[in-house]
Amino acid sequence: MIPYQFITLITALVAQVTALLLVYYLDPKDYGYYSLMIVISQVLFIFVGGWNNALILNFGTKEYTEKGNINNVLFSRFIMLSFSLVLVLCLYILFSEYLKSFIGSERFFDLVLICFFSELLFNFFSNVFYAKNNNMLQSVLNALPKFSIFIYLLCFFSDIQDFVYFIFYINLAFFLCSGSFYIFHEIKHKVTIKSADFKFYLQFSYFQVFSLAAAYIINWGDNFTLSYFSMPIEDIGIYNLAYKVFLSFNVFFALLNIMIPKIIYQYKKSGDYKLIQKIILYRKWFVIVLSVGYIVAIYLLKYMLIYFNKIEYSGSAFYLILLFPAFVLMLYTDFIVPIIINSEHYKKVQLTVFIQAFVNVIFNLLFVSYYGVVGVIIGTTLAYLFKMLMLEKVFKVKVIKYLECYVK
Repeated sequence: MIPYQFITLITALVAQVTALLLVYYLDPKDYGYYSLMIVISQVLFIFVGGWNNALILNFGTKEYTEKGNINNVLFSRFIMLSFSLVLVLCLYILFSEYLKSFIGSERFFDLVLICFFSELLFNFFSNVFYAKNNNMLQSVLNALPKFSIFIYLLCFFSDIQDFVYFIFYINLAFFLCSGSFYIFHEIKHKVTIKSADFKFYLQFSYFQVFSLAAAYIINWGDNFTLSYFSMPIEDIGIYNLAYKVFLSFNVFFALLNIMIPKIIYQYKKSGDYKLIQKIILYRKWFVIVLSVGYIVAIYLLKYMLIYFNKIEYSGSAFYLILLFPAFVLMLYTDFIVPIIINSEHYKKVQLTVFIQAFVNVIFNLLFVSYYGVVGVIIGTTLAYLFKMLMLEKVFKVKVIKYLECYVK
């Protein structure tokens, strides 16, 4: 594995461990409030910085190849971000009382904007140097804040408010440092953005809102349903711990997104169908190995909660067991997502994810009133089952046929 890819993978793993480690310092009630706070801050981020972030890697790389800089793309994103920020903050003020009621804690509500701006500061320069083909610099810059936050949480944590402010200051430092690097190298290049180019970037970014919103609903939407049905905040906290463990395996999908496109590119170049057969074999072992890892994680969570005297979270292990079918479906399906994306049928993935989010919400609403937290687990599982059936059909009927065209 290339060094910068290894650093990126380790950084993602550290970020996941940090999110789980926070449970040690918070009781289920505070962890529930914290989870709802993150839900709101992530909504704000998606509609300010998330929807236009894809510009950097998709068109920044192209501009750098053609012109040697990415000033036009970055400046276009800055304009979009600025207008979005004003609009979203106005809406935030307008609905502040509702949001405060949703979170249920004024103390945690006061931290929403700090979390939001913290994410925004980190995100603005988090892909810029990848677009400029300076991968090692970007991976190191991205790693430093994550490792700093992990060390602070491990050694110096005293209060959730101080922790959130520390993250803000670290990400502010990252923003200033990355910005200084960028300005030092790019100050000599002028911005020459054309209105037609900006309009194109804007149209491209609009479509990202739907994909991001769908992914957001899948990862965080359960909390809205649980809050809507007035589930006890402690239950929300306990469920969120289980779901954090569930999502922590996403770090391995980051590795897939590095490996599979390279194999597909190699196959298209060589026409050796054994490479595709190898991917299908990898899929089988990927599901088996990570399923075993998931079962191990259940037992580790159970015994770690006992060891650290956090038995009030013991329900998380039970929820994690119930999430196992959804986990297997996620493994089986998301393994082929990079393959489909690297074919002419990539739009099928976006459409399926969007419908999956809709299915998830509908089933959540149907089952939560009867089964409580277990209801959202049923909804999540059925939504992943839908995704598996849809994308498996696309893969076997269309993508395999597409790939066979490259056989030599």
